[in-house]
Amino acid sequence: MRVLLLCDGGGRRGVGHVIRSLALAEAAVAAGHDVVVAGRFEGPFVAGQLAAAPVEVVQLAAPVAEGDRQSLIEVVRRVRPDVLHLDSYEAPMQIGELVALGPDAELRDAVFSSMEDGSFGRRPADVVIDPTFGAELSPRPDDGSAWFLRGSRYTPVRQRVVDARRRSDDDLVGVVVDDTGDDHAAARSVLVVMGGTDPVGLAPAAVELLALTGLPLDVTVVAVGENADLVVAAALASRLSLNIVAPVDDLAAIMARADLVISAAGTSVWELCCIGVPMALIWAVENQRDGYGRRRCRRCAGPGWTGAQWE
Repeated sequence: MRVLLLCDGGGRRGVGHVIRSLALAEAAVAAGHDVVVAGRFEGPFVAGQLAAAPVEVVQLAAPVAEGDRQSLIEVVRRVRPDVLHLDSYEAPMQIGELVALGPDAELRDAVFSSMEDGSFGRRPADVVIDPTFGAELSPRPDDGSAWFLRGSRYTPVRQRVVDARRRSDDDLVGVVVDDTGDDHAAARSVLVVMGGTDPVGLAPAAVELLALTGLPLDVTVVAVGENADLVVAAALASRLSLNIVAPVDDLAAIMARADLVISAAGTSVWELCCIGVPMALIWAVENQRDGYGRRRCRRCAGPGWTGAQWE
């Protein structure tokens, strides 16, 4: 079976759409299917993730989100997919009709699958996937879609993330002796990661807050360029031991070694839940707000940054 995954990644769009598409691609390839990933991809991190995946990659002239009719028709006609999966909040709703139902008669039996996040990316499809925490408890308007996979049980997770969950509870926290001489469980090693690219620039603010705790924490921050410079400035004159790294291929391994992860409330949260790492969350963009609130209510994560202030 031929599977075509449409998504964009890198730059202001972040990498979440690509990462979860690659999780689906990994499972499809393991099941014996051929997979093509097509979209507009930016930056070395996304390029590295795609290059390491067992898929064919097609770089489109325009982002899938822009709904360029000719580019999409060309890639669909060449791949001739049995399944077409779209992961884009901004792509026009009619893409399903355009590419799965339309340009050639022999493509009309293709299954159209769509990833959504609550109301973001919502469109009619043969298969609708919404892995947002608690999505299965929320009503969804009837738009003619046939099958619904809603809730965290349908979260696409890469195998390397599943493998990273193998660590004991004893490794989760250290013991810190405070100024009173009392010992208590506390995070000693903290990872700050705001998605693959931190497009909103939140890592420096998180490090500044960690510095204000006055604790001697070992802090690893995923940051590059101006964000990295701002992180260094935020930690000056603090008790933090700072380690700045560029986006890495196996972030799951770094997550598994941390006592606490401060993360944007996007795709990374699913991976953190799978690994079993305590986390504090920040909703970085509007489509993360509902999921952030649901996780807080269910105590999946500690207080974090909501928009402009720390709770």
